[in-house]
Amino acid sequence: MSEDTLPQQVNDSTDEVIAKDNLVAKMVAKRVFIGLLILLILDFALRMVFQATDGSTQVKQQTQAQSINLDAILLSEAQVNELLAWSDIKPKVVEVVKTPVAVKKAVVKKPPPVKVDVHKQVAAAISGDKSKRLVGDELLTLKGIFFDGQEFAVVEIENIVTKTKRYFRAAKGKTLGKFKLTTIGKNQVSISGSDRVIKLFMFDPAS
Repeated sequence: MSEDTLPQQVNDSTDEVIAKDNLVAKMVAKRVFIGLLILLILDFALRMVFQATDGSTQVKQQTQAQSINLDAILLSEAQVNELLAWSDIKPKVVEVVKTPVAVKKAVVKKPPPVKVDVHKQVAAAISGDKSKRLVGDELLTLKGIFFDGQEFAVVEIENIVTKTKRYFRAAKGKTLGKFKLTTIGKNQVSISGSDRVIKLFMFDPAS
């Protein structure tokens, strides 16, 4: 091997090493670019999801706040008694008297029990009482009309089938479950619901 060919071989090997280094550098740069592009796409997608979630949460909170403002305040029986004591109004109690049914004794079999119509019993019990009105299964009772900077009424709604009671403290225009308090007077209130307008009085206006 001559001295002239030795430098040429060294130069060739050096060029090959440089070419390989350039190729590796290009591949690394390409992969880094692809990785950065993927990160940017993921960041944009996550930002869109968070914005959509925040928007839906704000809409739900606003809807809940509006629904709360439309409803009347539910009171406990103790709170109703405190209001009545404060205004010297005595609550009226409707007693449903269960009619005893005589069952005939039979040797072979007993006759079927007679079903008591609760609606007729309650309607008879509240007959003449202007502070109460039976609407379907709901017995509405005006407990009192008050003024505390603003007129409001306390209405009891009892389901005569399930015996559950709810007490509503409501101003004019507020909802009482499926009913709505439309007007408040000195001695009476008007309640709309079930395609009718119901008037409840604190005492008989004819008396």
